[in-house]
Amino acid sequence: MPNKTHKHNLRDLVTGLYESRRDALPDGMDDWPITMANAAPTQNNADDCGVFVMKYMERIASREVICWSKHKNWQIQIPAFRDQIACDLIRCFLVAGKE
Repeated sequence: MPNKTHKHNLRDLVTGLYESRRDALPDGMDDWPITMANAAPTQNNADDCGVFVMKYMERIASREVICWSKHKNWQIQIPAFRDQIACDLIRCFLVAGKE
């Protein structure tokens, strides 16, 4: 997360989610540690937050060690990321349609 305000907001979000959906979430989820990713890429506009979140999730879900400094050019790659997301969604839709 880029700054301490975000970390505080995320803690509030996780705690609120846990309290409202305790039956659907693992016990103790509101105590999970939140780690700061100081060098994570950040957007420079108000339009690309969804794509940035999806890319963060993609990198984290890969379970590989993340060297955020290698991902500093995300902002200029946004059009390609949007195309990739669209292709992935279309591919999933077509595969699901064959079942």
